[in-house]
Amino acid sequence: MMLGQIQFIVQQDVLREVRKMTEITFVSNYKKYEWVDLIKFEFEDDDEKAVYALSKIDKLVSDRSYELLGDLKDIDLFLDKLLKEHNQDLVEVLNIIKPKDIKQVLDKFPKEYKPFLEAYILRRLLEKTKTYAWLKDYEIKNKPPQSKAEALEYEGVALFIKHKKYFAVKRMSIIKDTSMEEILQTLVSAYNTIYRKAFDFTNLSYKEVNEKAKSITKGKKKGYQTLAELLKTNRELNSNSYLLNCVLESMKMYPYIDIDSFNKVFPKFKMKKQKKK
Repeated sequence: MMLGQIQFIVQQDVLREVRKMTEITFVSNYKKYEWVDLIKFEFEDDDEKAVYALSKIDKLVSDRSYELLGDLKDIDLFLDKLLKEHNQDLVEVLNIIKPKDIKQVLDKFPKEYKPFLEAYILRRLLEKTKTYAWLKDYEIKNKPPQSKAEALEYEGVALFIKHKKYFAVKRMSIIKDTSMEEILQTLVSAYNTIYRKAFDFTNLSYKEVNEKAKSITKGKKKGYQTLAELLKTNRELNSNSYLLNCVLESMKMYPYIDIDSFNKVFPKFKMKKQKKK
C-alpha cells in the first residue's frame, strides 16, 4: 500500500470522527453457497437510522446461518401446508401443531441440530404470518441510502458496526479447513449482535419491557399452545416486536439460534453471552 493511500485512510477516519459518523456493514463471499453480500450504510450519527440499517441486514444474516444446516425446504413445505389448512392463522396452527409431526420432519437432520431447527420453525411461522419478534422493515421518514461496500478479496464473512460509543467487528476468513461450526459461530455471534443492538438503539428500556414480559409469562409453561394463548389474550404482542421478543426469551423459545443453544451443541466453540442493555 502506498503512503498516499495510508494518509487518505487516516484522513477519512479523522473526518468520520469529527462528523460523528455511523457505519454498519455486512459483507460475505463464500463460493460453496454462492454468497456475495455487499451491504453498507454510512451516515451521521442517528439512532433511528442505525435501527433501520440493522433491520435491513437482520433477515440476511439469519438466513445465512440456517443455510449452513442443510436443505430446509421440507420444513417450509410442512409449515406452508399447516398454515394453508388453517387460513394463515398463527394461533390456530400453534394450537394444533404436534411434537410428533415436528419430530418427523426433523428426523432427516443430525440430532444435535434440533434446537437450531426448532428456532427455524418458530421464526418461519412468525415470518409467514407477519408476526415479528425482531425489527422487520423498520420504517422511518429519512431513510439512509446504501453506500458502496467493498467486496471481500477472500472467502469469508464480516460484520462491522460503529455507532456513537458502540463498536463491534465480527470477521472471519474461510479457508479449506474451516469447519461449518466455525462459520456458524461467526454468523450466530453477528446475528445476536444485530438483533440486540437494533432494540438497544431504539432507546427503549430492556428492563421495563422484560419485566412486563415476565409478568405476562409468569406461571406459564414453555410451548406452542402457551404462545398461542398469549398471542390471543395479549393483542399487544402482535404489534410490539420488543415485547414479543422478551416474552419468547422468558419462555426460552427463540426465533433465532441463541448463544446458549450454540454453546451446548458445540462446546468447543463456546461464545460469551452478550450483555443486555
